[in-house]
Amino acid sequence: MKTILALLLLCTSPALARLGETREQCDARYGRPVAEQADPPTQMYDKAGLLIVCKFDAPADSTCRGIAFCRSGPGSSRNEPLIQVEIDLLLKASSEGKTWIKDSATSSATEDLWTRDGARASYNKETHLLTIIRKD
Repeated sequence: MKTILALLLLCTSPALARLGETREQCDARYGRPVAEQADPPTQMYDKAGLLIVCKFDAPADSTCRGIAFCRSGPGSSRNEPLIQVEIDLLLKASSEGKTWIKDSATSSATEDLWTRDGARASYNKETHLLTIIRKD
């Protein structure tokens, strides 16, 4: 099952989140948000078995500064982990053409950490939440 999911993600990788996109671009990529919050500006989407939370800068024409991913949808639980190929694809989608480097020195048994020029990412192995944030 996980192999099939990984193959499906490979086929749908253009639908994965990207830092720097506007709200309109995120809506076009994921469809109508399932929830929104005004402060801080946040939109939540449910797509391809993932709950995707996009946090934006404050102005209305802002861009996505942070993204979080976890499982959602029928037959899955938010306690179900993301597999490594999924994590790799999600990081690549938000690479903005830069290379993610795993930070083995600060990663731990409960959390993997990555950095790239202008951003950082973490995957919490207990909550199964992948978070990607711009540093600037």
